[in-house]
Amino acid sequence: MSSPIFRVWVPGDPKPKGSGTPFKNEHTGKLGVKSACEGLGAWEDKLIILARSQLARDGLRATKAAPLFPSGPVRVSLWFYLTRPQDHFVNRDGKRLKPSAPTWHDVYPDGDKLERAVGDAMTKAFVWRDDGQAAAVAKEKRWADPKTGPGVWVQVEALEEREVA
Repeated sequence: MSSPIFRVWVPGDPKPKGSGTPFKNEHTGKLGVKSACEGLGAWEDKLIILARSQLARDGLRATKAAPLFPSGPVRVSLWFYLTRPQDHFVNRDGKRLKPSAPTWHDVYPDGDKLERAVGDAMTKAFVWRDDGQAAAVAKEKRWADPKTGPGVWVQVEALEEREVA
């Protein structure tokens, strides 16, 4: 039996997971970390919900005790599509791109921090045991097409160990 390839599209504005600020909960006294990125919690929740839904649609059983990729290295491919600024559009109409509008997204947010949010969410969605299994990672950041909008494609597949001759 071949290893599964898991693929999911998550629409919405990708959020970076960077450094957090420690805080003490006034009610419980417990320590926590608050993200500097507004909307990160909602973005991670969406990633988790849609990944679990895709697993179910694909007929793949995954739980915390038995994630889809329970061990071993995986290859992760991420295609981020980020919201375009209005100056990319003719008459700033949000529909017709200027011929000079760029394809590649080369400004904030940092691709590594976008990847961190997805990796943590895929762990919580039971795609893998731990995002440390991501031994090969490829990612792209592009400006979103106005028709499809922003979001991220996530693809995960097992890496096979190769013998060295």
